[in-house]
Amino acid sequence: MAAETHPPDQASIKKILLSHFEKEKVVLDRPFPEIQQTADIAWESKKIIFQILCKSRNVPKIQEMTSEFKRIGWGLVWILPDSILSKKVASPEEILLRKGPSYFIDQEGQIYDQFTLFHKGRRALTSPFFPVTLSSPVSLSLSFPREELSQILQNRLGSSLVYFRGDIVDRALNHPSFLTKMHLCEEEFLDKKPLPFLRKIERMHTIFLNKLLEKLSAGDFPL
Repeated sequence: MAAETHPPDQASIKKILLSHFEKEKVVLDRPFPEIQQTADIAWESKKIIFQILCKSRNVPKIQEMTSEFKRIGWGLVWILPDSILSKKVASPEEILLRKGPSYFIDQEGQIYDQFTLFHKGRRALTSPFFPVTLSSPVSLSLSFPREELSQILQNRLGSSLVYFRGDIVDRALNHPSFLTKMHLCEEEFLDKKPLPFLRKIERMHTIFLNKLLEKLSAGDFPL
């Protein structure tokens, strides 16, 4: 019988995150007394904080923490353990955090990103997983025409303009066809507000768009 796999607890996730920065100077449980907050992982030289989502952190606490760190000049990246997330219905915390810099961590310790569209609190559309390298942040040039990006990517970048190698921003910037299909998915799904009697058509749209995203793992949708 195969050994039962237990989801990593917060302490284990911190150790996993630390392993991504063997050659970098990061601080575990770094206190910020000026705002009465503690960072799970603080990357001093980059002024980036990695904070782990746990069940005790609700929407008001997340909003307060994000605002306070931003006020003192630190960027905040959220790490979401996929073991505490529902497979179908997204929590308010997940929906909020996926609008900004955030990545998932699975039970094996893999950090990954995913293109997701939410509809009525559910994950209506999801892409395959994309491994992310947290030790390789990239700053988008201030002169870059952000209006060319999809709305999801613009929200993800926020005011920091920082992304990481392997995430959906990185893929969109390096593979124009990926960005084009993101635009198509957003336009087809988010811009339509189906009435109740059109639910069947809505389901057909979802099936169609999921087939588009399946091409992420095929040759015409580059990885």
